[in-house]
Order: sequence, then C-alpha cells, then structure tokens
Amino acid sequence: MKIPYMITDYKIALTAFKNVFNGCLFHYAKTLWQALQSLGQYKFFSENLNFQCIIKQLMALPLLLADEILSTFNKLNWEYDSDEALKLYMRKVWLSGHISVQDFSFL
Repeated sequence: MKIPYMITDYKIALTAFKNVFNGCLFHYAKTLWQALQSLGQYKFFSENLNFQCIIKQLMALPLLLADEILSTFNKLNWEYDSDEALKLYMRKVWLSGHISVQDFSFL
C-alpha cells in the first residue's frame, strides 16, 4: 500500500498506526543504540568511522524489502572482532529470532 502522506493526531492514531505498520523505526534504532551501549561498544563506535557507518546501515535495514535484508546484512563491512557481539545480537533478536525478516521490514 502506498500512502502519499498522512496527517494524524499522534496520541489517538498511534495504536492504529502500529497495527498497520510493523513497528517504529525510531524505537528500533533506539533499541539498537541501547544494545550497542550494553555490549560496551560505545567507545569503539565513537572512535571508528567504519563502525559508525555499519551502525547507520543497521538502522536502515528495516527500510529494505524483506527479501533484501539478510543479503544486505551479510554484505556489511564487518572487519573487527568486536563486531561479533553486535552481529550475534542482530541475528538473534532481529533477523532470526522471535521477529521474522518479513516482520522486520517496514515495506
């Protein structure tokens, strides 16, 4: 379904909006950011431009078609051992855990 634009009262329409769309990109990104911090990778993030780029790409994954998410995730430029904890988190929670890739995609 293509919606050219939407105007709504936030408090009234939030529940209906969540029922139509699979989630909220803001809350997904916030959860990813909290995972990054809980995994102790904030300092690494703040000092490494490549890792910052990976995090931004992870935050954009739900904007892809469901068929493209796993292949795009696997193509990311993971180059450090410290990336392993985050990769495991993404696979376990978002890509093969209780949320299917079809539900993960906002499209």
